[in-house]
Amino acid sequence: MKKNIFLWVSFLINVFFLAMVGFYFFTPYLDFAVIQKSLPRMCRFIENAQSDFNPSLCDLKNSIVPASPDLAASLDAAKMTLNNFFNLLSVGDFNAAALLYGGDYDMLRSWNPTADPNDVAELWKNGCAINGLQCMKAKRIFMGTLLTPSVFQFIVEFQKEDGSIFAAKDGNTRFEYIVNNVDNGFVVMQAPPYQE
Repeated sequence: MKKNIFLWVSFLINVFFLAMVGFYFFTPYLDFAVIQKSLPRMCRFIENAQSDFNPSLCDLKNSIVPASPDLAASLDAAKMTLNNFFNLLSVGDFNAAALLYGGDYDMLRSWNPTADPNDVAELWKNGCAINGLQCMKAKRIFMGTLLTPSVFQFIVEFQKEDGSIFAAKDGNTRFEYIVNNVDNGFVVMQAPPYQE
């Protein structure tokens, strides 16, 4: 009898471990709504199955998925801003792209000392056409992480003109981007990938 109980407990622990590993690796490919619905159910199942389970572990869901509809809408808006930023750069609408950028221009200004430092459209144009910024459309933007109530982090894959996924010289195909919620809306904080 004790052996059977031990086997069942071991089985449940292994299932739980595999579920957590699967959740960690496949979360970026899931819809936000699916994750938002599944996490509370998963936590309740674990809490009911294990008497020594610490319910505070389920609070981790708040660092992965926004806990309210307002934050869910903010996540969607931040993702859309990021996608629009890359789309605008890729089609050469540098004035519109500049409105969605909240980072500094020090790098672009240092690359273009003869350009007007306040002409951000020209700085972006040179950055994309001359300086080595890879101004491509986003092929995939993976689920965002809520860092603070106004700061979101996303993982982006870029699409080359032939439709394939862009890879940096080190083989990296995924790039982290921060989107901030500021007074006048969402802004992207980093430039596109650089490659000589």
